[in-house]
Amino acid sequence: LVWDTTSSPDWQRYFTGGSSPYTNINATVSGGNPQTQFLFGGSYFHQGTVTPGDFGDNRGSLHLNLTHSSLDKKFLISFITSYSNDLNRLGSFDAAFASYINLPPDFPALYDGQGRLNWSVNGVSFANPAADLLKTSQAATDNLINNLGLKYQLGKNLSFLVNSGYTLIELNENNKTPIASQDPSTSPTGSTVFGTSTTKNWIIEPQLKFSSGTKKSKLEGLLGYTIERNTIDKNTMIALGFTSDAVLGAMEFAPSITANTNFIDYRYQAGFARIN
Repeated sequence: LVWDTTSSPDWQRYFTGGSSPYTNINATVSGGNPQTQFLFGGSYFHQGTVTPGDFGDNRGSLHLNLTHSSLDKKFLISFITSYSNDLNRLGSFDAAFASYINLPPDFPALYDGQGRLNWSVNGVSFANPAADLLKTSQAATDNLINNLGLKYQLGKNLSFLVNSGYTLIELNENNKTPIASQDPSTSPTGSTVFGTSTTKNWIIEPQLKFSSGTKKSKLEGLLGYTIERNTIDKNTMIALGFTSDAVLGAMEFAPSITANTNFIDYRYQAGFARIN
């Protein structure tokens, strides 16, 4: 027999038996006067995982709603903005990871006496499932959303409006395969896949509204124009051949780098009109 038949660890408890801490905090404050009102708030969210390791999702956000009107009510402004940051860090939990909870109870110890991954027992090699806990995937996302609305009453039946918006989403991610997660007998090297994505969108829509009529009949009209632009800039860098796990996050230390870039630029302009 190669494996120790007297060993009987609970693999289900080891891989999925941890606690998953959960935190969700929200706070808001509001106020103002007859002309100006505001609402400001923020939130924080954290959720861990039941698997071993420092994994989890952390998210924080802020938002502001602001409205203002002139004393004569002819001018109105509305501004809404929100920002969020999300940091998600997980292990390499692929489909094979789910099968690890069914490992036989006499499966060899996952770590040696020095705390390193164990890859053989009694001269017989085996695939160590704990290696997936060292292969990490981290994604940081920043999200900014702005909306601005303006309205001015030019006359009793005529008003000018401008609706505009701006959105920015930035994603930075990396997937690391360290040397420590691989069988040393294969003379492995480390690798990291770096990815960035930036999405920008802005839109401006001026409008002119008018109305006229009597109690028995009414005519309403709308004349407007839309200008919009949306860009997506994606970059992927595959860095191979790292000889030290300490520099997996530094692309310049990789002997081999493969790059892929994709850029999309969408533009739109159109006028519109409506009469009721």
